[in-house]
Amino acid sequence: SCGGSLAYEASISVNGGKGELAVVGFNKPISQLVRELGRTFNTKDIAFTGGSMGYVNAKSNGMFLQMTVIKLGSNVQTLVFKILQSEADRLAGRQKPNGHMLRDVPAFPGSDPVFFARDDKANAGLAIAETSADAASVRSFFSSQLSSSGWTPVHPGGSSAKGGPSMLVFSKNREICCVFVDATQGRGKNLI
Repeated sequence: SCGGSLAYEASISVNGGKGELAVVGFNKPISQLVRELGRTFNTKDIAFTGGSMGYVNAKSNGMFLQMTVIKLGSNVQTLVFKILQSEADRLAGRQKPNGHMLRDVPAFPGSDPVFFARDDKANAGLAIAETSADAASVRSFFSSQLSSSGWTPVHPGGSSAKGGPSMLVFSKNREICCVFVDATQGRGKNLI
């Protein structure tokens, strides 16, 4: 309803709960999109501080909708990861993962896992972790570790001029691994 294009849909597991995932692409600035989503879903449960990620949460008919909005580079392109869950599944999904859960991708040393979603049918996963390490160290670690494990850099992804977010993209056989490093969240933590 905000003019996006559906890129992917799947039934997923989220930190132990079940849910329905939709990934939608938009050609709008992140600040505008976060506001529009809040109005569209009639919610004030919005978090956006001007960085490269924002959140919009809504509740309707006993179901919870959590949207994570990610700005891609310096363009107006944004992705929305939308997860719809029952109350029981949302409560189960709010628990932190019990450690690093991605297969074939190493954990960044000392990072704290905060979110994990898996689509077993498509053999796809999304993990988010926090670290106090600087973004350059995170990029260096994943570039080195993934390359030595047979992954080929597709998009090297340096940082923005302001030290903002960056994305590294690797391929191996028919698999793709994207490492998004966001140093704009404040709190002395970077998201991976």
